[in-house]
Amino acid sequence: MIDWLFAGCVASDHDQGPPQVPSPPRSTPTTESTSPTTAGLLAFADGRLPRNVLTVSLDTTRRDRIGRYGGGDTTPFLDGLLAQAVVFDDHRSCSNWTGPSMYCATMGALPQAHGVWPASQSLVVDPVPEDIESLEQALFLAHVDVQYRAELRGWDAVFAEMWAALDALGVLDDTLVVFYTDHGEQLLERGVLDHGFHLYAEESVAAAALWARGLVAAVWSGPTSHEDIAVTLHQLYGMTPGHPRTGVALGGAPADRVLRLMNYAALDAGVTLGVVRADLQLTYHWGGSYRTLHRNDSDPAQQVDVYDPTDPDVIALWDHLQPFVDEVGASFTNLPPPVSPGP
Repeated sequence: MIDWLFAGCVASDHDQGPPQVPSPPRSTPTTESTSPTTAGLLAFADGRLPRNVLTVSLDTTRRDRIGRYGGGDTTPFLDGLLAQAVVFDDHRSCSNWTGPSMYCATMGALPQAHGVWPASQSLVVDPVPEDIESLEQALFLAHVDVQYRAELRGWDAVFAEMWAALDALGVLDDTLVVFYTDHGEQLLERGVLDHGFHLYAEESVAAAALWARGLVAAVWSGPTSHEDIAVTLHQLYGMTPGHPRTGVALGGAPADRVLRLMNYAALDAGVTLGVVRADLQLTYHWGGSYRTLHRNDSDPAQQVDVYDPTDPDVIALWDHLQPFVDEVGASFTNLPPPVSPGP
């Protein structure tokens, strides 16, 4: 799914050409911006902010299936754009399904910060048959993955055509493009073909970037979340919303920043909270079903749980997760008390 949001778009006559990545500015930008307006790492070489903002949100897309992040040739056009953009290279969605993810990206805050519970329903998912042979399961998963990659490649081709049409109208000459994936998708890593169940990498790791013709390309490798997208735009365009924001403008957060994740969906999966700091992720199920710790540097797919209540990393992360548990309980009084939070 793609969401297109326009504001004050302009049009002019241009010859239509084949889909291609737009050329960078004619003058080679330097790392120093002549623009009086910057937000974190954003610098406009021509000193001019685009008047229009176009948001492209790609639904249910695993970051590891995008070409830039190891996905092969699935997204050649998008990869070309990312090479010319300001890219958030260590990015997370604040949740694992569309409602809260889009709320974060557009409001600059977790829904919990505003006491908002995104509508959800209990999901019915057909489990993988227990008696299926391992080879059959491997072939089935390979088939699913081929289909998934094919759909992404098809989207990339349509995106290129739409981009060419916008370019022909002159829209891209004065437009800041905001791109992000709202969340990922399980491909049987934990027994389902779906999302909204867990906060692990396949569901919560996301991609995000900003592109404009005058925007100096850069890569920010510090931790970012969907809340940062809205806050970055607010700062860039001098906006002061009248609601609390939990995000940080791009480039303004410390390297040891702690990100918060919350699973609101799949009532049968239950509420799950997580905190991410550097290469560590601590996850807690509200009903006490599990606590996990994953070391993302050695286990980026988060398949090996190394939770140990005596581990200093676990104890330190609980210092961040416990206040989150308390805030969620205070915001959503419909929830039962959390079961035995803490190491």
